[in-house]
Amino acid sequence: MNNEQLDYSLHYNNWHSKEEKQKEINYFKHLLKDHNFLPDNKDDKVLEIGTGMGRLLISLKDQGYDNVKGCEIDKGLAKHCFKEGLDIYNGDIIEYLKKIKEKFDVIYFFDVLEHLPKDQQIEALSEINKHLSEKGKLILSVPNALAPLSHYFENIDWTHHCSFSPHSLSFVLKSSGLFNFTFRPSHQESLEIRKLKKHWIDLYKAEFNIENPIMTPSIFACAFKQKEDLEKYISETASLMNFSESKKKQSKVKRIMLHIIACFIPFRKIRKQIRNL
Repeated sequence: MNNEQLDYSLHYNNWHSKEEKQKEINYFKHLLKDHNFLPDNKDDKVLEIGTGMGRLLISLKDQGYDNVKGCEIDKGLAKHCFKEGLDIYNGDIIEYLKKIKEKFDVIYFFDVLEHLPKDQQIEALSEINKHLSEKGKLILSVPNALAPLSHYFENIDWTHHCSFSPHSLSFVLKSSGLFNFTFRPSHQESLEIRKLKKHWIDLYKAEFNIENPIMTPSIFACAFKQKEDLEKYISETASLMNFSESKKKQSKVKRIMLHIIACFIPFRKIRKQIRNL
C-alpha cells in the first residue's frame, strides 16, 4: 500500500481541525518570520510540498505572497486546499516534480521527508534541487532522532519511515546535490525544558563528543543553491542555541549569590538548603 491509497486525514485530524484554522495560520506567520524563512520578495515563486490543509500557503497569501502553489498526495487534504482556492496538485511528489519544468525561489518541505520510503528520499530531494532557482532555497523539517522523546515522534504516525539526526540529514541532502545548508531547532527551548534534558546533553557530549546538540522534537534544515546566500542567512538570522552559555553564566552567578546569602544564616540546616537551591 502506498501513500496515495491511504486516507491520511484520519491521522491528520487528530491535531488539525476547522476550529484551529486561524491559530495554525498565525503559527505559520510567526514561524516563518522568527526563523527568517519568508521569501525575499513578494513576487517570489513558492512551492509547498505536503500542504495538508493549506494553512502555510494561506499564511503567505495573507502577507501578500500570491505566487504560491502546492502539492498534496492525500485526496481529503487536497480537497480542503481546493476549497480555499489554492493552486494545488493532488498526487505523488516525485511524479509531480518530474512533470513540471518550473523553478521556485522557495520550496517548503515540512514534515514530509520521513513519510517517504528511504529508497525515495534522495530521489525526491534531487528533484527538488532541480526545481530551485539559482537563488532558491529549500526549507524542511523532520523528526529529530537526538531528541530524548524521539521514538514517540517517530512512531506517533504509522506512515513515518524514520527520523533523522543531523548526520543522516546531512547525508541525504549532500547525496541530493544540496551542499549549502544549516540546521536549526524548531523553537527556542525554555531553560526548564533544557534542564530536564541536561543528562541527555551531557551524555551526547561524553559518549559522542557532540557539543550543545539540537534537542527539539523536530529539526529544521535550510538549504541554499548558493553558498553566499547561506552565509547571508546565518549572519542575519538569530540563533536559537545561545541559551546554553547564558544559562551557565546565570547558574554561576546564582550559586555565588546563594553562597553569600547562606553565610549570613545562623542555622546550619537552612544554610545547606539555600546552597542547594
